[in-house]
Amino acid sequence: MRGRKFNLVRMLGTSTVLTGLLLGLMAAPASAGRAGSPSAADEAQRARATGAAVEIAGLRTDTQRVYANPDGTRRAVFSVPAEQAAAIDGIWSGTASWTSISSQYPNQSYWMDSVARVGYLSDIGSTGVWRSIFQFDTSAVQGKIIDSAAFRVTLAHSWSCQSTPVQLWQTAAIDASTTWTSHAGSWPALLAQANGAANSTCGQPQQNMSFSGTALRDLVQQGASTANPTATVGLRAASETAQAQWKRFTPSTARLEVVYSEPLPLASGTTLS
Repeated sequence: MRGRKFNLVRMLGTSTVLTGLLLGLMAAPASAGRAGSPSAADEAQRARATGAAVEIAGLRTDTQRVYANPDGTRRAVFSVPAEQAAAIDGIWSGTASWTSISSQYPNQSYWMDSVARVGYLSDIGSTGVWRSIFQFDTSAVQGKIIDSAAFRVTLAHSWSCQSTPVQLWQTAAIDASTTWTSHAGSWPALLAQANGAANSTCGQPQQNMSFSGTALRDLVQQGASTANPTATVGLRAASETAQAQWKRFTPSTARLEVVYSEPLPLASGTTLS
């Protein structure tokens, strides 16, 4: 089934301590539900502050993930090896709405423009920093367990013939009124970085770039676990004063590819303490 190892994933609702029976069945460590985990308090605080589920990294094992919920409870997610269960994973790919913002034209909207510009550019009639933002409706994976996520987009042109970095950030939601003035300060977290170059004068064709990792997966998981299932990400240069990192992307090619697992309900009669 698509050549990958599938896991059967079981969502066990909200809990603070798992019963000994379930711990034994799922081979989870006895300390998994304890509030004294080193990162538990910090992650619980993040969940309350953001209003979204946050994984407690200190409780992760090969067979378990635990999430802090905004209401102070926890959700435990278990998996068992593929050889012990049928595969129920899936893959979803979504397209984006997008816009760009420009420090030179701070009150101008570039909603659904045909080009997505990124980085510092100083040219005839143009001097300033560009960023581009992409918003995905993730309602198709709402309530799912996100195994992995990747943002992919085509790099159409780069100022430099040398491969230079571009970063993917978490950003605030966008709409047709989004501008540099309204949005430039709304980039709370770096998600991933990749290098690329595409310059026809150097014989370099357009390049398909990909960004992935734990931070992006966790962002998609937050959206999938809330009543507002969206994921908004933005591209910006690693250095916004280096023209060599300026790039132009084709926004219509942007995709968010998500591998997810279907949560299963608790077995009848199972309780959590």
